Amino acid sequence: MDMTKKLLLILSSLFLGQLADAQYAYQLVSPPKNPSGGAYSGLWYAPYTLNNGSYSGGGPGPATCSGTVTYLYTLRPGMNAPSVVIENRTSSANWVGQPGTADDGLNDPYQTFTPPGGTVPINGWSNGSHPLTVPNPGSTVTVSISPKSSSPGGTCSAGVSVSLTEIAIQLTGVADSANDIMIGQRLGGNVIINGVVQNNTGDTFNWNVSGDNPFGAYIVKTNLAPVNPDSSYVQPYVPQTTPSFWAYLRTPGSYTVTCQYYSAALGQTFSLSATGFAYAPSCSWGAYMVLPSFVPNATTPTKVELTTVGSPTPTGIVFSGSVTTPALFTSQGSGWWSQVQLITPDRAKDGTVPHDTRYSPVNGTQALDTSFPYETAWGDIYDFSHTYEAPADGTSINPGGIEANPAIPPGAIWMDAPAQSLINTVGAAHSVVAFDSFHVYMMYYPPGAAQYVPLKDLNWYWKADAHINVGDPAWSWDANEAQWSFLSNYPAHPTWQHRLDTSFWTFS
Repeated sequence: MDMTKKLLLILSSLFLGQLADAQYAYQLVSPPKNPSGGAYSGLWYAPYTLNNGSYSGGGPGPATCSGTVTYLYTLRPGMNAPSVVIENRTSSANWVGQPGTADDGLNDPYQTFTPPGGTVPINGWSNGSHPLTVPNPGSTVTVSISPKSSSPGGTCSAGVSVSLTEIAIQLTGVADSANDIMIGQRLGGNVIINGVVQNNTGDTFNWNVSGDNPFGAYIVKTNLAPVNPDSSYVQPYVPQTTPSFWAYLRTPGSYTVTCQYYSAALGQTFSLSATGFAYAPSCSWGAYMVLPSFVPNATTPTKVELTTVGSPTPTGIVFSGSVTTPALFTSQGSGWWSQVQLITPDRAKDGTVPHDTRYSPVNGTQALDTSFPYETAWGDIYDFSHTYEAPADGTSINPGGIEANPAIPPGAIWMDAPAQSLINTVGAAHSVVAFDSFHVYMMYYPPGAAQYVPLKDLNWYWKADAHINVGDPAWSWDANEAQWSFLSNYPAHPTWQHRLDTSFWTFS
């Protein structure tokens, strides 16, 4: 067997392997055909125009081979186009017998063989393999090659073989081929060549991700799990040089993952990319609140509190809300959500020591209020972690255990009713100031491998500033205020350096 046929048979076997491997993104639409007619055998095609009626030409008359072989590849259903394809193109043309011509259509040199002692060549050929790198190939790949050969009194042949090497980023943690993912879910990625993950000696990787505010992790440090965290911080995303990529996305929208990949085996650097979309759950969140009151009354109060005296319904500030994970992610299960509250306290009794000594170290310093997630003033709610289900089937769940109490407003999830004790000595002047501000976050934890991400945030405050003078029959307000307001959607993560235990007014 001459070298041309050996090479074509080897490449044909490689091509058959590509057709059988479903990991390939592209598939051959139909066998290549000679637009001028002709015969072929196996996967190496002879697009011949033969004037002697035989496959190989020859005979008493002249033999010629000519034509164009076209390979048309299209994407398999549900597959994404790779970032790069390498068209592995091999072609051969030759003649045997009387001297003729040969051109493989790939600009390889024409060569001949003359036996020792002879003066006339008895064989001529042109053949070679030429890979062509094509970035961003799109939904179809078309490769056309036009070999030709002739011999006035011998035989001639020509053949072509084509296969594709597909190089792409394969994203992990996504829900579908469109690379859809939830904010907060772990987004991963690998480089694949013909469906095989690459991590070979000498390979290098430079990953990055743009869009949707990527981050590395949200860390909550605790003294006593699951409550009493004393600090939190966000680990930023940094470009990675490992074979595998990972990140979390904080905000919804389109994102792009890129990798500058050097393949030691291929000796080339490839610019790869993959795009997708990060979804956020649908959510509703609101609150209502009342003004501070003297408890039990202004004549003989023991405290000022954000409440309505005598009301059977818990008041203060009362929150309601729900979160629904998009139905696209139903198969992954429900997500979960909760609330985190930061407090900046400002408290004083009589404005002098010894009554305000426990407040002065914490006044004016923002800290985590009580626990992560925030523990409702109603005690046990849905479970010990103070989280609520975010179903993925299009329904909304009001956390169980709350509405079983008829005194609690329907739809309410948690409330806060801060209070400040006061000194009330008959015949003496006293004063009290409670002016706390709060920053509250609606936090979401999606199904699967994930991190908390904030969906919304709001501010609220209460101010109870009152006094009683000598001889006054009751306490009087200097300021009696309470208000809340939305801030934003998808804010930055809440961070803190201290946790405030409001039972003892100490930092942890």
